[in-house]
Amino acid sequence: VIATSTVRIFDYDCDYDNDNEGIPVSELPQQSTRFSDQPETSSRALPLRLCPIRLCPSLPARNTRHRWSSGTRHQRTPRPSRPILLMAHPLSAYLALLDDLRAAGFHFHPIRDYFVARRAGDAGATPGGHEISSAYLRHDVDRLPQRAVAMAEAEAERGIRATYYFRCDARQGFPEPAMRRIASLGHETGFHYESLSRARGDRAAALALFERELAACRAIVPVSTVAPHGAPLAASSNMDFTASIDTDCAQLLGDATDMDFTDMLYVTDTGGTFGSPHNLRDRPSGRCLTGPVPPARLAEWISGHAIARLTLSCHPERWPAGAIALAMASVRDLVGNGAKSLLSRLRA
Repeated sequence: VIATSTVRIFDYDCDYDNDNEGIPVSELPQQSTRFSDQPETSSRALPLRLCPIRLCPSLPARNTRHRWSSGTRHQRTPRPSRPILLMAHPLSAYLALLDDLRAAGFHFHPIRDYFVARRAGDAGATPGGHEISSAYLRHDVDRLPQRAVAMAEAEAERGIRATYYFRCDARQGFPEPAMRRIASLGHETGFHYESLSRARGDRAAALALFERELAACRAIVPVSTVAPHGAPLAASSNMDFTASIDTDCAQLLGDATDMDFTDMLYVTDTGGTFGSPHNLRDRPSGRCLTGPVPPARLAEWISGHAIARLTLSCHPERWPAGAIALAMASVRDLVGNGAKSLLSRLRA
């Protein structure tokens, strides 16, 4: 008969907790949860009182537990530590990040400005030739275009122009109302292609598909730059298709992956958050985040590392307004990251 019970409730060990983003675990208070000791009042009920705990606290090492099987006692190996990351963020967090970057001296540009400056001979200067801190804003609209409209409107209210890349479906259908609205706000619109993955690695078929889909996109809005869709679950990577595109023949200024990141930081929320370990393909050669950085601390991190030029790539679907939409976006990313992890193991 169990007279008393004392247990410890564990969540995953993590590098950061939700209430103290960015603070190492070793600096947080050690916490545990204890059921109060109660005498058993019957053979069917054991009254226990659960005290509340924080969502993701830093916990001391697990005590060794044992389990019994066929009369033999075995030790259970503790699970290794792994980070718990916030997936998706409110739109207000993105706007606060823009405000922080602007306060740090950054000027915002759409992607086309980079290629215009590069053709003029200096991709790091203003038209007047003065060196500035530049942030190129890129938004890949994979789904939920209404969230892209909300983000574009909020940027326009701040006098900020960005680039929005739009996907099409298998029938070359685009979200026309959203595209036209965003273009009317002064933002750049571009084509978010996935030709190679849809053609299942056939480059000749992918080139023909790319030309048709690009023409369909241009029938709706102007297009001067393009960007590939990662399609992490597909066997063929669209990142490998960039070299097959003749930008001059296609009358394009460039592909967003052709930017020089040797002296420019590339920051993306692919995988759910900035610097996510679940980002499998959206990693250009050059400077990238090596670990998670929450939006509230990104501007400070950039200033602390003397970054003068960066590309900030955000998917509007991950920055909704409203608690329910935020929860749904987080669940979508958690499921997607689980699928990517499983697929990576199968491919290994």
